[in-house]
Amino acid sequence: MNKGGRPRKWNSAKKMEESIEEYFKICEGEPVYDEDGKLMVYKGSVVYTGCKPPTVSGLAYWLGFQSTQSLFDYQKDDKFSAIITRAKLRIESYLEERLMDRDGQRGAEFNLRCNYGWNDKKENANDDGKETGVIMMVPVIDEPEEQEEGDTENV
Repeated sequence: MNKGGRPRKWNSAKKMEESIEEYFKICEGEPVYDEDGKLMVYKGSVVYTGCKPPTVSGLAYWLGFQSTQSLFDYQKDDKFSAIITRAKLRIESYLEERLMDRDGQRGAEFNLRCNYGWNDKKENANDDGKETGVIMMVPVIDEPEEQEEGDTENV
């Protein structure tokens, strides 16, 4: 029963998961075949056409949401939380891989910093306190809450 407001876009976690898989499949593009019908390979990798990078906003749009905030709101629901978290992790993984790619490194770095909580961490290699200029990108991970003795609910 709808208690007011707009009806929910998704009621089935399974159907949402299937749609998310469709989104990632479309992002991969289509493999290219030569005139003889053989799969084209370049430097050991299959050649694809129509590829596009997976993004959180692209995923939200694909799922029919009006904004990424709607996707985040669904993520708060236990029914959809793991599915959306895993999809976002897949996008973060793609971005992390782009850090190793000269063409996509700057955009991936910006996206990880702004949308995934990554920070620059300066390391000092010298004992004299002078910075060496080495910068590492590291993900920010929330520390797990300490459990009180006898609390087995989250174990």
